[in-house]
Amino acid sequence: MTENLVLRLCFLLASVVLSSHAFAQPLRRTDAYGGVKTIKAEATDWFRVDDIGGRDYFITPDGHAFFSLGVTHSVECTRRDELNLFQTKYGNDEAKLADFFLQKFRHWGYNSSGYGPLQTMERRIPYVAAIPTIGPRSLSAGEKSKCQDLFDPAVMQRLRKRVRENCQRHVGNPFCLGYVFIDLPIWTIKWQGRAQQHTYLDFLRSLPDSAPGKQAYLQAFPQQEHADDLKAAEAFLNQIADRYYACITDELRKQDPNHLILGDRFMAFPERTPDSILVTASKYVDVLSFQPMGTRTMLCDYINHVHQLTGKPVLLADVNTMTRRPEKEERQVEEYQRSAGEHTMAYYLDAASSPHCIGLHRCTVRDYQPWNTQYHRRGLLKADDTEYPILVQLTQQTNSKVYDLVYGPQLKRRAASPKNRASSSKTSLMPKTSLVLRRELEKQYPESGFVQQGYLPVTLQGADPSGESDSTGAIQKTIDLAYEGNMVCYFPAGTYLVSRQLVCHQPRDNMTTVHVLTGSYRDGKRPVVRLTDSAPGFQDASSPRAVFKFQGFDAEGKERCPATYNQVFRGIDVHLGQGNAGAIGVYMHAAQGCTIQDVSISASGPFHAGIRHMVGSGAGYENIEVIGGKHAIDAEADNAKHPVVAGLRAIGQTEEIIKSDTATVLTIVGMYAEKQHGPCFTLARTPWRNECTGHLSLVDSVIKFTTPDQTLIDNRDRSVFLKNVYVRGAGRLVINAKGNDSPAQGNPKGWSQIEEYSYYHRPASRLIDGRGPEANDPALAMIKTTGISDDDVPVNMIARHVWDDATFPHFENPAVLSVTDAPFGAIPDDGADDTDAIQRAIDLASRSGKAVFLPKGRYRISRTIVLRKNTKLFGVSRNLSLIECMPDWRTDDNTPMIDTDDNATADTLLAFLRIEMPSDVARRIYPLRWRAGRHSMVREVWFRKGWGPVSKQDLQCLVITGNGGGRWYNLFHRAGQNTSAHPKHRYMLVEGTREPLNIYTYCVEYAVTLGGYQAEFNDARNVCLFGFKCETDLKKKAIVSTLGINDCQNILLTGNTGLASAPIGGGIIEVAGSEDITAANLARFSYKGDNSSKWYYIFDRDWNKGILESQPGLESDKTNNVVSLYKRGHCVPVPIITNGK
Repeated sequence: MTENLVLRLCFLLASVVLSSHAFAQPLRRTDAYGGVKTIKAEATDWFRVDDIGGRDYFITPDGHAFFSLGVTHSVECTRRDELNLFQTKYGNDEAKLADFFLQKFRHWGYNSSGYGPLQTMERRIPYVAAIPTIGPRSLSAGEKSKCQDLFDPAVMQRLRKRVRENCQRHVGNPFCLGYVFIDLPIWTIKWQGRAQQHTYLDFLRSLPDSAPGKQAYLQAFPQQEHADDLKAAEAFLNQIADRYYACITDELRKQDPNHLILGDRFMAFPERTPDSILVTASKYVDVLSFQPMGTRTMLCDYINHVHQLTGKPVLLADVNTMTRRPEKEERQVEEYQRSAGEHTMAYYLDAASSPHCIGLHRCTVRDYQPWNTQYHRRGLLKADDTEYPILVQLTQQTNSKVYDLVYGPQLKRRAASPKNRASSSKTSLMPKTSLVLRRELEKQYPESGFVQQGYLPVTLQGADPSGESDSTGAIQKTIDLAYEGNMVCYFPAGTYLVSRQLVCHQPRDNMTTVHVLTGSYRDGKRPVVRLTDSAPGFQDASSPRAVFKFQGFDAEGKERCPATYNQVFRGIDVHLGQGNAGAIGVYMHAAQGCTIQDVSISASGPFHAGIRHMVGSGAGYENIEVIGGKHAIDAEADNAKHPVVAGLRAIGQTEEIIKSDTATVLTIVGMYAEKQHGPCFTLARTPWRNECTGHLSLVDSVIKFTTPDQTLIDNRDRSVFLKNVYVRGAGRLVINAKGNDSPAQGNPKGWSQIEEYSYYHRPASRLIDGRGPEANDPALAMIKTTGISDDDVPVNMIARHVWDDATFPHFENPAVLSVTDAPFGAIPDDGADDTDAIQRAIDLASRSGKAVFLPKGRYRISRTIVLRKNTKLFGVSRNLSLIECMPDWRTDDNTPMIDTDDNATADTLLAFLRIEMPSDVARRIYPLRWRAGRHSMVREVWFRKGWGPVSKQDLQCLVITGNGGGRWYNLFHRAGQNTSAHPKHRYMLVEGTREPLNIYTYCVEYAVTLGGYQAEFNDARNVCLFGFKCETDLKKKAIVSTLGINDCQNILLTGNTGLASAPIGGGIIEVAGSEDITAANLARFSYKGDNSSKWYYIFDRDWNKGILESQPGLESDKTNNVVSLYKRGHCVPVPIITNGK
């Protein structure tokens, strides 16, 4: 060894020897993944990375610090097997070989297997999954590795396909540390090394002129070659790298939103991996991985440089110890072992001394012959699987010292302050930068109770609540800080003047770090954001522009509605000023969990619309008022699936109330509208859309025309369903342009009552009381046009379907108890048991008539929390306040995490939080049993289960039984695939209920029950389901029905879509033994690869009849396949009566 190496080794050994004896015992206390239990962080069910006390670590799924010491290429021992041991010693049994290797790993002091493990090891030890991507060449693969044209769409599709195919085995495995890509990518402009290598720009230059890559190259270098302008060449190369990493990570996040992205294994030389490439890659990966290509050059300084450059931790994913073949004399072999062992010790301790190194993975477990015959890839085992004893002993010492180095300071700090619970790393809900930022904000505003609870007030950044000065900059800064710190952007009471658009951009698929904007509700008033009069950019009616714009993007910067999750705009009124004819209040084009609630939008003059676009799939708009404008909601060219609007007050729109071109079906329930002229809705499929779009269901609504003889609905070619709708001044209730049906006539001056109406010009889409459709079936019309006075018209249509702002609990209200306050003392994110604190708060609040608040954070429970008949339990937002189980809570019988009193008069409330079901369903714990009656409410609760092992438990996820009922809003239930394969498993089971139950949009995803249903209504009465989306097993390994309705009565379903199919001969929805059932406007959006002529959208087992999803003659036409009406008897929903209009 060199003198410098010896000095560094001595220094590092001295620094760790002092702590080795003190911390040996605590290191033995590890969790199931090898994490050190005494260094706690936040448990998320997946590996992640975080900073604890100034050092980066992997964090195990159980929430403990983990430094990865691994050995790679175990699987190569079945392929490059010089002595044929796999056959002769292990009988070609990979499990036997895995048992042998794992025993050796633990004996040597390793806690992971790196990348390239035996598949049978992957559920037993942390490992790295590899995706062999294409694009740049791999140096280690030699000449067989070829560049691919990343400007060619076909290549990009192949790249995405490789990601999909290679990640599937790992998606549900919590032992997976993350994904690496290719080995030693060549990303240089000009190769610097002894053997000349073909670079990527050389490759593009060599392509034929017709190739997309060559065209891009010529555009970048029209008059010279790239070698002549190195600055331009570097910029162009980074554009290519950006395309490469954006494509991979976009597809990978679609397939697997949970595991870390570890990226390519770069060469650890600045001359071969430019800093600019590392910066580009760091935008897309969670960790930067390197293969050092030998151990001569120490890397601590380089690791620190990479972190300073990118902010990312570093994994040395393949530490190459290839050496020249030693002579056969035993003395020389022993000399090699000692020299290699001492050198590796110095190298490992140097690298681990960087606080940003999170793992070291040794290359190769066993000797085998590589491509270069002068070298022998030196493992810890000889080719006959016997150990190199001296090398193994030094390896054991090295690993022990590395553990002391990386864990010792943390353990010592905790040993000195055993009660300092707050010192542990906090939250899994945000990346490291979010954690750091939030802690900085808490320190900056120590007196702000808002910040400590998860709210960032806009006034802290200088927003003026008096409305006198422009607050645009301050509000935008708060929006950005709140997003980066994973907090709520909070608007205290007041009026805030703005002059520009406020943007809430979600740059990548993420369900937990999202934009949440909410307002105060002091003295019965919401905060108001007011647009200045004649604001620049808002005056042109032909170019509409929103004040608040929520938008998600894909990797190429295009708007991506289907992957924009859990964004919230709640409790803020918007005034659009005067002279802003192009103004819109809020733009939100989004999917699961997104919502606009408790909002009034108005102006002092003309404007375009209150809201632009819809949300769908476990999301909806509730309690919305729009006064004026062309439209209350402009949903033209909308991509949201089965959108639901509950509680809409629309006054004075000059054109359609909702400009409807939604994907699949729009459901409106509880609307009051006043306008001068009709129509309120124009329904037509946009010609360029290849989806079954634009259908309408309207329930429990009142519309008043101030000018007589108007048209309510102008239906060009879509399906219409109306139920319990009152209209004044409409001579034509529905005009159908297609089919043989004459217009539905109304009272041109007085009131018309539409008890029920259904029409679609494709009669095969209907099944009524077992009677098959006839060619010229007229509309089903139950309409009354005479004898209806003002007194006969309900005044509480909206109040039937939404909450009362005045009585809904708010965290600022003095009649609210926080579980973190004395005498309860819950401490979120500390990993301790909060059961007693939460239950004490619930019980005291019940006796005193108060509500209970869960500030931002993760709360753990070890037994069932019981909500009393008058309990009001709410959090900050469903991505921020979380209840989960203690890791050691297991039960013998199916047990709910949260239960309610069984009481028909209960007004229990559960709102704004997430309930995390254990990923291992064998623990027999499920999120919720609900037995509170019609006056109860579940609002904005996310029921989630992580990916876990498949089990066969008769476990339910949500159970509504006994006196269970009430109103449930935006029910998003997402779980890891194959929660349970038991035929009695259900995501949601409504059983034996009689109390009215209204569900306003339900999204169920990925449940697979063999021979059963994803959800079931069994012996239930009086259920209304307004809008529901279903996703079954997307890989089609098991096909299940989405909803079973068995022995039920008085059930209304309207508005369904999804990615689903049914068993052959069965239905997505199945009905048996039931009466008074209505299902209307079910329209699945296009899903390739299934034969939908062999199963039914809805199937009645008693009649042995159903409605085919692909109707006869329309099998290839997804634009017209809709179940317009299934009807058995006559359903009359039971209103949940409240006061108000």
